[in-house]
Amino acid sequence: MGISITTVACYGTPYDEYHEEWGTSGRVVDDKGNAISGIQLSLGGDNDLSDDDGRFSLRATGGELLIQDIDGESNGGEFAARRIILSESDHYLGDIKLERLDDK
Repeated sequence: MGISITTVACYGTPYDEYHEEWGTSGRVVDDKGNAISGIQLSLGGDNDLSDDDGRFSLRATGGELLIQDIDGESNGGEFAARRIILSESDHYLGDIKLERLDDK
């Protein structure tokens, strides 16, 4: 009777760490450059909410980015929705300015 042991080495195993070059990220701000939290961003079936610093990250790239204020005035006002068409090479968008609805 013998015992056989098999070892398997896995190289290139995928992992769930965000890398800027693999997705789309940026920051949502008002017209004065102040961060806006709680803004929903949707791209290619992926969704995120902007954090307290207005930052977001999505795994998707390219296509139509939909930006919506879904919490009413909870984040300091109501903001107009925006749509931005992105190419596959648009990874870091920088600051995205949203217009306050009460400023219209």
